[in-house]
Amino acid sequence: MKRKFINKGVKKEHNILEIGPSSSPLYPKSEGYHTEVVDYLDEVHLKQLHPKSEDKIEKVDYVCARHYADMINKDKFYDIIAASHVIEHVVDLIEFLQDCSRLLKDAGKIKLIIPDKRYEFDYFKEETSIRSVINEHVYRKDSTNHSIGTAVESLLNNVHIDGYNTYIPNSAPIYKEDMKFLWNKTEIDVMKKITNLINNYNEDEYTNRHSWVFTPKSLEILIYQLNILGYTDLILDEIITVKNSIEFYVTLKKGNKTFDGNYLADLYIAHKKEYIESWSNYKELLQAVNMRKKLYVFGTGKASNKVTRFLDILNISYVGHVVSDGYRQAEFYNNHPVYELEEIKNTENICILLGISLEFRNEICETLDMSKINYIF
Repeated sequence: MKRKFINKGVKKEHNILEIGPSSSPLYPKSEGYHTEVVDYLDEVHLKQLHPKSEDKIEKVDYVCARHYADMINKDKFYDIIAASHVIEHVVDLIEFLQDCSRLLKDAGKIKLIIPDKRYEFDYFKEETSIRSVINEHVYRKDSTNHSIGTAVESLLNNVHIDGYNTYIPNSAPIYKEDMKFLWNKTEIDVMKKITNLINNYNEDEYTNRHSWVFTPKSLEILIYQLNILGYTDLILDEIITVKNSIEFYVTLKKGNKTFDGNYLADLYIAHKKEYIESWSNYKELLQAVNMRKKLYVFGTGKASNKVTRFLDILNISYVGHVVSDGYRQAEFYNNHPVYELEEIKNTENICILLGISLEFRNEICETLDMSKINYIF
């Protein structure tokens, strides 16, 4: 899929600008592409940074971390502008989009490969909001580096294993106990690094961090909002996702949208569903629904609330909550009746969604297996 996306609509004779290719160019000059390169370091320093792949690093034509259009000074020159795992690193997202548009021909395309926060080390960060994007653009126009808040967030919330940023396994974690890979270093070490960073932060020297965090739908919403507000004349041309992939593929083109509340509401709903679809048992849940099985949620606590929110977003109704025999504390929970296991009849026609903590999961599964009740996590 990635190679198909890269090749689609691109010819070697096109004028191509590749931003931040480092050691992984999409359109290498060595393969005959008419490519110019802009990066935050020159090729000498990039080779020092990536000694194992220095043979793939090509000549950098323009060295800068922002204000691309002013430095390159070739308005409406490029047929293709490409950036793989770059947009999340830029200091000013609006400026980045405006610079790309200024350099792009009217019929040109911008190709972006973007990390999907559901499956990589940004998992625990909040998605980029229209508020943060506009504030960065308005109040930090002359800043060379990311904000100190961005730097702190990277140290505090990046997912780590053995001290290195890592990727999320191919299923969306739900329970606290599933999050063992968040930190495996002591809290003292984390706080020492953060305190040192705060006391010595240099906003005038660019450091390479993830400032912006996306899922496919959150990016689609953001581009639409920036366009209708007049911050960019770029619109979404195509977006391609691959299940459980750490990245997704976006093509932008020039155009203008008008405000449509219904369209925006549809995007918001699709964005909520996006997280549900990354849940490893999503298809199993839909299969149970399609087989017209009666759905119950096991548990009446915080974990079960997360499951019921999934159902609400998917507009799927359920009969009620189930607890172990002798553990019912109330007749109703979340406006649904609460049943004890012994009260559940016709077990072949039901499916129970487990909204329980990991510490009780094995015990409950053994009980349900003995009762021959179908269940999913």
